[in-house]
Amino acid sequence: MFKRSFILSIITLLLVTNSTTQARELSLNDAIQLALLENEDIQKVTLNIQKMGELVKQIGASRWFRIDATFGYEADRINQENLAFVNNTMDPKGSLIPRTYKINNAFYNGSANIHLFQPLDTFGKIGASIKAAKYGVTMSKHQKKLIQRELRYATTLAYYSAILSDVMLEISKKSYKNALKSKKLIQGAAISRPIKSDLIRVSSDIALRKPEVDKDKYIKKESYRALKILCNLPENEAITLTSEFNKLFTDLNQDLLKGKLNHYPEFEILKSASDMYCSQAYAKKAEKYPDLVAYGGYTKAFKSRSANLSGSRNDNVAYIGINIKIPLWDHGMANAASRQKKIEAQKTEIDLSKRRKELQQQLNNAMEKHEIYLEVYKNQKKALNLANKSYQTSLSRFKVGKTSATELNDAEMRLTGAHKGLSIIIFELNTLKAKTQKLTEDVA
Repeated sequence: MFKRSFILSIITLLLVTNSTTQARELSLNDAIQLALLENEDIQKVTLNIQKMGELVKQIGASRWFRIDATFGYEADRINQENLAFVNNTMDPKGSLIPRTYKINNAFYNGSANIHLFQPLDTFGKIGASIKAAKYGVTMSKHQKKLIQRELRYATTLAYYSAILSDVMLEISKKSYKNALKSKKLIQGAAISRPIKSDLIRVSSDIALRKPEVDKDKYIKKESYRALKILCNLPENEAITLTSEFNKLFTDLNQDLLKGKLNHYPEFEILKSASDMYCSQAYAKKAEKYPDLVAYGGYTKAFKSRSANLSGSRNDNVAYIGINIKIPLWDHGMANAASRQKKIEAQKTEIDLSKRRKELQQQLNNAMEKHEIYLEVYKNQKKALNLANKSYQTSLSRFKVGKTSATELNDAEMRLTGAHKGLSIIIFELNTLKAKTQKLTEDVA
């Protein structure tokens, strides 16, 4: 009785566990949002945007007045003995008589000072530095957009790869079942006609198809693992893909796509970098220009024999003025630093031109390949229809003994190949569309 109750408890526990562990439904959009949510690179570039914003504030603050306050306190003590002083007392010979004195006094000094410092004109040093920092903010924002596009594209490819692995596994399983079905048909026909050679052939086909099923199972597991890593999902969490391949394909508007490529974030990054270096070059060159500064302040000084400064003598001083600092000769340091920044700007322009050519070529290749694959897709669908008809005909003929297992196997292999070929073409067309979207579409 106890043993029976124990077994029932285990079965109940398993049923409850299975009912509560449902697979997560994951659409393509869900996968992309999960990938973007906690990506480390996006987090870092977001922090960099904040950092560059603070740098703009820091440099901007240097153009406004600054107020400093200083306070001082000092105690001076004189404690000396046997000090010789000459007085008017004279000895009988008419010489002055020296006498020694002892001095033990303390003096206390205090001061309070407020100083105001206001730059009037730095001849572009501060302004150019602020512009350079703002270009840095712009660069970081476009860097974030670039990372988001790349991550969206990578997640889309991983999701499509997972879909393809599902499709390929189902095709392999179906092919394996067809081979088992052929063997069963041969065994059922054993009484009516000799089938030894056919049975051997079909058994061989079964043995060949089983490794394909196992291989596709591993590919599916590997594809799902890659998708989970991008989506920050636990590896042991079960997921069900709810999105499917798009199977409605149209010709691409190549002129429109080429125009949209001009707004690719990497181009904006390089253009902003070039502008930043030019601003930094001007700021470096401006170091040989004067600085005009206004200043003013108020000082109050205290002198007393008391430690708490009571009964002190006070001195009050207020002042205001203008100071101009003129660099006379720096041995070419400012010009050399400016030229270095200009060289960096020129290098960035070269990188920009290079990347324009490379990405334009990538887009052209994707669009040309898409156009070719559209024709391949149409032909592959026709091939699948013909392969399916051929297999059904061979299967019907085989059932009535009008064809051999070899012909049936060949027809089934062609059907399996046509299924896989069409699935790969659909996968390629979807990934090509994702490629063009990455290069041309700014999805928020």
